[in-house]
Amino acid sequence: MQTMLIMLFVFYSSPKTTTTMALFFQMMAKHPEVVKRAQAEIDSVLHQERLPNLGDRKTLHIVDCIMKEVFR
Repeated sequence: MQTMLIMLFVFYSSPKTTTTMALFFQMMAKHPEVVKRAQAEIDSVLHQERLPNLGDRKTLHIVDCIMKEVFR
């Protein structure tokens, strides 16, 4: 289901959004160690109890840096 939502979002998004998302997925595939660090940070902060939200940016430093780099 999540894959289908992502595909629909990419298909109906503007070219800039599609390019940004493609860059994000490309870089995450190229640097799996960053994905592991970000997932470990999310797990340690949220304890697998819920999904992260924008209010968690203050405590998710690695994820925040990734977001800033993608939208730079």
